[in-house]
Amino acid sequence: MNTMRRLGMLWGLGTGMFLLRLGQNMHDFDPATGLYLGGSSALIIGVLTVAALVLSLLLSLRGGKHRPLFCEHFAVPERSTTVLVLAALAFVLGGAIMGKNALTESLRVAPMVTAALAVFSGVFLLSLTRQMRRDEAYSLAATLPLMFFGAFWVLTLYLPSASDPVFERYWLPILAAAVSAYAFAQLAGFFRRETRVFTFRFVASYAVILSVAACAELNAHSILFAACALLLSAFLALEGRPHHKTNE
Repeated sequence: MNTMRRLGMLWGLGTGMFLLRLGQNMHDFDPATGLYLGGSSALIIGVLTVAALVLSLLLSLRGGKHRPLFCEHFAVPERSTTVLVLAALAFVLGGAIMGKNALTESLRVAPMVTAALAVFSGVFLLSLTRQMRRDEAYSLAATLPLMFFGAFWVLTLYLPSASDPVFERYWLPILAAAVSAYAFAQLAGFFRRETRVFTFRFVASYAVILSVAACAELNAHSILFAACALLLSAFLALEGRPHHKTNE
């Protein structure tokens, strides 16, 4: 299947889930107590989440079981450069806003570390994009901030919700962050020939859909979810057209 058509399907389903989640956040929670008032949106979003999993699997079946190096699998970005740069800037912006909120509202460790790692992820992503554009050698270190960011991000979203009885309020953002974190780990695995093409394509596709949907939270995390969707979409578009130099 054509790459742009595949990405269009991922973003189309994600956008549909985004609109449903946005409506749910606006109308299905009591503004005074935060309690869930009920509605059909929760069921539809749940069904679409499962459908997104199936779609991601079907679109990845021809991914193959081989484990190429990063430079053997991803192309030099041309039109995708803009998307990668936008993703990097979104990481920096989202991290900066989260850091500001953490300093003014609370001094909890997880949000502050997550904010710093988001900024570092954006900076390192800009560096990796420049290296890819120049067809230079690059290393695993370029993706390490993303891996650590993903882990702390899940904690940042989960810990405040651990005692929240309203499951409908928090499950989608946490799932989206967890799948994105796994996708970042799979991306980093290409530098050590540890990631199967099928696994990356499957996880990254699912993460794109969920991240687009989770942008409906309309907070600092929404910017980070947008960054995740852009970043993973760009690498899905760059698959299968290799570089010429080897990794170091």
